[in-house]
Amino acid sequence: MNDRSLSIQRFDRLFKTLPVVPLYGDMHINVYLCPRDQRFTSYELDPGKWTCVNKDVVKVSTTQFNIVNKLQIMRQEYERITAELMNINGSYKNQYSISEGEGVTQNTSAPQFMEVFELAKRGIQFLCECSATLMELYVWKLSNPRDKRELEVQLKNNLMNEEAEGPIEEKDFDIAHYERATKYNYTPEEKSAFVEVISIIKSTAALMKRMEVVFSEGIARCVHLEVQDFVQRRLRDLLRFSVKKKKQIIRTVVTAIRETCADWINNKEDPNDPAIKGEKDPKTGHKVRIKNRACGLSSTQLYMVRTMVESLISNKAASKKTMKKEMDTQHYTELDR
Repeated sequence: MNDRSLSIQRFDRLFKTLPVVPLYGDMHINVYLCPRDQRFTSYELDPGKWTCVNKDVVKVSTTQFNIVNKLQIMRQEYERITAELMNINGSYKNQYSISEGEGVTQNTSAPQFMEVFELAKRGIQFLCECSATLMELYVWKLSNPRDKRELEVQLKNNLMNEEAEGPIEEKDFDIAHYERATKYNYTPEEKSAFVEVISIIKSTAALMKRMEVVFSEGIARCVHLEVQDFVQRRLRDLLRFSVKKKKQIIRTVVTAIRETCADWINNKEDPNDPAIKGEKDPKTGHKVRIKNRACGLSSTQLYMVRTMVESLISNKAASKKTMKKEMDTQHYTELDR
């Protein structure tokens, strides 16, 4: 591995922040030991720069696995999401009062179902964050089991304090490695926090499950609005540019995108749209109305639209001159975002 151009300090700091990475189940990888691999030539040249290989330094510097410190933030986020979920659920009918026949004009503010989409995304991200926190702590404990001698002394003191009947035998301290990594490797505070985070995950997931109908419709409407906004509104400038500058290939691709997935308000494209003729919009503006539907693109439509958009911004082409070079910067930025 040629790592002469890498920033050693950057990766060293990253490996110390997250030294153990979960893979699958109880499988994990100790990334902080990767610099010791013989393929890391920079470690052989200057091992002092890789401070992450020192396990004691890693234990002191890492805060990623401190679930007790994260618990208060999780509680606050859980309370906020729960309150918003209940609020959305209670006012669902009012939020979707627009009938199927009405259109959303260009000057209209974003409908309330956009908030449902954002709330669903936040809820899923919160669940993933909580699950990742538990998994990271679990694999950290597996990677750093309890010291055997220290644990034997503790268990011996516990047996003596409990006034065990009969003599204490050596088999009482025969502890498997897995037990030292799991059963005896958590503090009471960590156990309590672990259980609380699990309860937060279950209650949040159960509440979102009950609101599945709300989320399904909100997400579908949001997807439809975003796609139609891109196709019917944001592509108009590029279409106008291609017609005015006589860029026939760009015009053909943009027209194909619009014909593939546009959901016109009157089931057909507006023939009076100035962009089709390469003309500027009037001073009063050209209003584009979008149907309010709870549907998205099919897999075939999505594949074709993505392929055509990628062809517009691609740096590779059969000829030396690509379509990307023929477009203005504003058009390329709009497609690439």
